[in-house]
Amino acid sequence: MLEDHKMEPVSNYEPLNEPLNEPPSEPSYVPKYELTPARKSTPTPAPVTTSTCSDSRSAEFKAQLDRFKVFQVQQQCHWKFGEIPQYPLHVGAFHDTAALTPEEILLYTPYKIEWQTAALFPEWYFLFLRHFATKSEFHKLYCVATRASFCSLLIGSDMEKEAVLESLDTQFSSVFNARIGDLFSSMLHNRLLTREVVETEIVKTFADMTSPTPYFKRKHRLIEKVLAGNTQPYVDFLMAYDYADKDIWMAIYGTLLKNIFSREHILAFEEIFEGFVGFNKFNISSLQEFVNTVERRGLIVKGGPKAKPAKPANMKPAKAKPVKPVKPVKPAKMKPFQAKAAKANPPGKKRVGPEETLEPSKRQKKREKKLMKQNERLATEKKSNANDSQNNPPNVSQNNPREYVPPLNMNPRDYVPPPHPKEHVPPITHVKDYFPPNATPQNYVPPINMNPRHYIQPNVPKAQRILLRLQILP
Repeated sequence: MLEDHKMEPVSNYEPLNEPLNEPPSEPSYVPKYELTPARKSTPTPAPVTTSTCSDSRSAEFKAQLDRFKVFQVQQQCHWKFGEIPQYPLHVGAFHDTAALTPEEILLYTPYKIEWQTAALFPEWYFLFLRHFATKSEFHKLYCVATRASFCSLLIGSDMEKEAVLESLDTQFSSVFNARIGDLFSSMLHNRLLTREVVETEIVKTFADMTSPTPYFKRKHRLIEKVLAGNTQPYVDFLMAYDYADKDIWMAIYGTLLKNIFSREHILAFEEIFEGFVGFNKFNISSLQEFVNTVERRGLIVKGGPKAKPAKPANMKPAKAKPVKPVKPVKPAKMKPFQAKAAKANPPGKKRVGPEETLEPSKRQKKREKKLMKQNERLATEKKSNANDSQNNPPNVSQNNPREYVPPLNMNPRDYVPPPHPKEHVPPITHVKDYFPPNATPQNYVPPINMNPRHYIQPNVPKAQRILLRLQILP
């Protein structure tokens, strides 16, 4: 009976190019389905979807993503964003969505990708596609199917199919441009960035700028979130780089084990791990439940080690006062009573002066009295000498000040030597003072007080001599 039964297409739908009961040319997008006995009386079967998800990446795109990988691990594909529908979608069910708000755009990726973080493109694009595929069945088909097979999975006229594809391209490009950095956005804002363009051209630009530093910084940041109880960001990160399910489990296992130190807690942790792995066989969906179970048992503290509270941003840091080291006191260089006080007050404690702890000895008292009397005697002598010098000045010759001898008890700082006497030199007022009448070139000697610039040799001719004198005299 089943062999004789033939399906008749509904009049509102266009028939496919290939019959449904034969293997299609692209089995990944138009899989074969079989009729069951329950469908014998139904000419049009109910929509059925396959349970398997295929990799949505092309071979060229996979080769480019391999350039971002830091470790060579056992690979397993997680780029599966939904099941491919078994029957075509009618273009009449597509509704062009309104423009997205900034809050909705922020949900696509946790961060904007810059040229400094180009090595994180696999994680960024993985989260971008996964969120874009959740908008509708058409968005999911856009992220799963290739561009060549997308139109073959739609029912409608060629113009309607092109309109749907163009609308999805515009939405994809606008959100992609909104979640890249300013540098890339300024370079690519004039282009329509479809999924095909991104996975063939744009990915090469990011792969050329990759470095391992952003990878490890991002990984350490996500490990801190795992210790705080949130494993999903770290799992998404490892899935984007094609880590196998077992490797992802081992990464979470090793991260949690860092904060478990007690032997009893380690044994309990291993028991919980073996129970989950034995029942679920490294199922990624049970990872969060595993972490919650470990926290409920009190094996790890949520949030990891305690961190110091962060200071307010506007609060200035307090300046550290320099600590002066305490010099050790050597009793040998101190007075006897001070040495005893130093022993009674060791370094590091508040030291008390010797006058507060020990009384001076009799010998010290006598020495202090002797010094006081000596200071009083010197003060009286100084006053008397000052009075004598004012009333009876010393007999000092004006011609020879070196004859003056200061008193023995005079302070050297108080001594002011008398001024040096100067001989009376009459001023030169006439030409004859330069050249006396009986002066000759042989016996003329100029006066000692004559300025060398005023001296004129006698053998100069008379006419020239007169001119020089006129220039010299005032």
